[in-house]
Amino acid sequence: MTLLEAKGTQKKSKTAVKGFTLIELTVGIAVFSLVIVAVGQTMFFVKQDSRKQKSSMVLLQNSRWAMEFAANELRGASSASVSVTSSGSVLDFINSSAAHVWYWRGDAGSLGNSDTLYRGTGADLNTANANRRELARFLADNPDMVDNSNGSLVPDGLADPIFIKPAGSYLVYLELNFRPNPALAEGPGNLRFTVMSQVRPRNS
Repeated sequence: MTLLEAKGTQKKSKTAVKGFTLIELTVGIAVFSLVIVAVGQTMFFVKQDSRKQKSSMVLLQNSRWAMEFAANELRGASSASVSVTSSGSVLDFINSSAAHVWYWRGDAGSLGNSDTLYRGTGADLNTANANRRELARFLADNPDMVDNSNGSLVPDGLADPIFIKPAGSYLVYLELNFRPNPALAEGPGNLRFTVMSQVRPRNS
């Protein structure tokens, strides 16, 4: 073999294509797997957040609808009165069709679930309870802002009622607080939504 032929053979061996070693393949697969896991986790959390936002929007819409429904019916009422029960307060009035209407929060007993706002009609609360219908769920305790016995702005350690009618006033104050899980404390995953209104019955 001549010196020229030997140099040509050496050049060919230097330019030959090299394959991946087993270590390189293992590292590549590991990196790819980590990327796939990270992308999968991100997609999962994005989907979970989207679900939470959607359920929060539905909850807010339902609470607003319940408030508007009650306030609109109360506006056309004649005399309205509010009484306090163990579960909160009960609103009753005569509507424009001369029917006796009742709104109340359940008492976790015979008057229904404590996280639900109800409406019924009848001469008394028991009759209304027999034909009740749910207006909104996920009702939470109202913050303690007033003295429930006299309506003064002094906290008394008790959750405020959802309906308040101060003595000598024609106005009825409505406040509904909602949380996705009313049994748990308010927090980042259990935000509180509040809807409020004050109504003066037209015929009072």
